[in-house]
Amino acid sequence: MSPEDNKAVVRRLYQAFSTGDLKAMEDVVATNAVDFMSLEGQAPGVEGFKERITGFRKGFPDLTITIEAMVAEGDMVESARCSAALTAVSLWAFQRPANR
Repeated sequence: MSPEDNKAVVRRLYQAFSTGDLKAMEDVVATNAVDFMSLEGQAPGVEGFKERITGFRKGFPDLTITIEAMVAEGDMVESARCSAALTAVSLWAFQRPANR
């Protein structure tokens, strides 16, 4: 695949994470993919990525991921991203101090 093709795959991956599109994960993640940042008990491969998205979307249903910049060389892609979710802010910003 060309660097531009690889960038398109990464873009689709973050879009799937941002929207919760589990079907898209099957299109962009290999069934035997290794998640080097897997959570404890997370299934291997694409099923593990789906679990991660589902968990994030439960905690942050309004999560959005915006790619600010992307560079690719060969089969490597790096991106600068901005993630936002008002859910976390609204849960924590209005809590009273614990007075401990």
